[in-house]
Amino acid sequence: MNQISWSLQTFRHLLKTCIAHKDLLPGKSLHALYIKSLVPPSTYLSNHFILLYSKCGRLSAARHAFESTLDPNVFSFNAIIAAYAKESKTGVAHQLFDQIPQPDLVSYNTLISAYADCGDTEPAFVCLRE
Repeated sequence: MNQISWSLQTFRHLLKTCIAHKDLLPGKSLHALYIKSLVPPSTYLSNHFILLYSKCGRLSAARHAFESTLDPNVFSFNAIIAAYAKESKTGVAHQLFDQIPQPDLVSYNTLISAYADCGDTEPAFVCLRE
């Protein structure tokens, strides 16, 4: 059991390091290990793959990681919404926002910021009124 625990801890550390350094290639290798079920599935790890691909400018890979998340939570949605917002794709970001069972403050702030960054203030005000 200690070996598995240590391995998961190491895996998480490596993944976080790849995200922090925007190091796509080793991150993709970690994702391959994850997909091959060599690492137990978890929403926590899936969320970090969404972050990895988003930070590396790989929106389609981030979306695939999101779609592959077995039990997405509000953090999962916020991460993919932020990925679309970063690419100025506010329409898709809003569609994803509408799918969140219980959006939190981060959800609203992310969407409002996306609209504001694009200079599209009317939808941002609508979000504020909701």
